[in-house]
Amino acid sequence: MKARSNSPGFAGVNVYLDGNLLGDVPLFFNNVSQHLALPASFPVDLGPGPHTITLEALTNNTIADTNDIFSLWIID
Repeated sequence: MKARSNSPGFAGVNVYLDGNLLGDVPLFFNNVSQHLALPASFPVDLGPGPHTITLEALTNNTIADTNDIFSLWIID
């Protein structure tokens, strides 16, 4: 995941699986508008069938745009 902040301070994302919060991915941004990686790892037990991952801004300073990349790896 990548994101940027519109002011110095904490920013990041909340990560949800099927509507349940897995955790947050906070990062302190020193520089304004600098895109930074937000590495995260969440162990989960996935049952069979479709699932939904949702990312939500952790703070009002969190910004993501077309220059930010989000990817998901499922390792079984």
